[in-house]
Amino acid sequence: MFLHKLPRLTAALALCGIGVVHAQAADDSKSLPTCKAEATLLPFSLKATLFEDDMGSVYLSIDGQRVLSQDTKIMTSDEQNMAFIEKFVNQSSFHFQMYIGDNEQGERTYRFESAYFLLPSYSNTNAAGEKLQRFAKINQIAVGEKQYVYQVEPQIPYNNFYEYPMTAAFAHASSTAWLQGEPTSISLQITDEAFVTEIQMLASNWAKFGNVMERDALSLFDKYIAGQCQADYACFFTTAAVHTIGLADDCWELTQLRAFRDNVMKRTVLGRELIEQYYAEAPTIVRRINQLSHARRVWLKTYWFDILPNALLAKVGFNTLAQKRYIALFHRLQKLSLSA
Repeated sequence: MFLHKLPRLTAALALCGIGVVHAQAADDSKSLPTCKAEATLLPFSLKATLFEDDMGSVYLSIDGQRVLSQDTKIMTSDEQNMAFIEKFVNQSSFHFQMYIGDNEQGERTYRFESAYFLLPSYSNTNAAGEKLQRFAKINQIAVGEKQYVYQVEPQIPYNNFYEYPMTAAFAHASSTAWLQGEPTSISLQITDEAFVTEIQMLASNWAKFGNVMERDALSLFDKYIAGQCQADYACFFTTAAVHTIGLADDCWELTQLRAFRDNVMKRTVLGRELIEQYYAEAPTIVRRINQLSHARRVWLKTYWFDILPNALLAKVGFNTLAQKRYIALFHRLQKLSLSA
């Protein structure tokens, strides 16, 4: 049904008693513990999340990125457009997803799941003076001395960037090459089809970055074993926006509120106390509210009357009012949880 693609509209209708919200509020039996970590060792960075699946297996999902603005070598016959090409490369990046877990023998395993290049679009003017949006065409990829023809069309751009999917095998081969000190590269046409530009990604800090990933993997597994991982239901903002309405975890509202927490609340004594109180009490508050028969309506109202307005207030800089409204929300949900 098309309404599945419009979670905010679906939630508004449900609040008015029209239709239902298909995303489910989290509860103890459905939410799975997670731990998260981030690390950077330029040109690489990662976001790691530890999951427990329905079968009780624990694994680490890593979203990694390699920016092309560092430790790359540009070779092109289009010398007159070198400044533009350098700017293009500096805005480009290589992304990959991999999983780390233990096999049946208790051995640590690493598996690349997917990879893609994110390259910026650009515009030029034709003979008629019309401004045209363009995107680079990747002709070839190379790992060490092995070269492969690239025949995949880039995916639809967003924020003026195009996504060029790669196979998981390419990510794995790139990792192996970098560990051996060998570069990987892409050959593409940017400014003119008559010229070819090759971007070499040097081995850089990949071996050290591998140690960072291993370190983070071990630390998150250790946190999980020690019972220090909180479930998704620990956050009533996530419970309302993600689990009830069906928005993405990085939706505009949650991103704005997290920025408000980090850039505004953490800078004051009161703000830090409120954050500490939230982390200590929110899991219990959410767990108890989810036991109520009208829990879904509670989270619907929390989104429309608290999360969305507070995100807007934070966006326009009404910080004092946003914090007062947050305090009122916390006390209201805290009181409601005691009735469960």
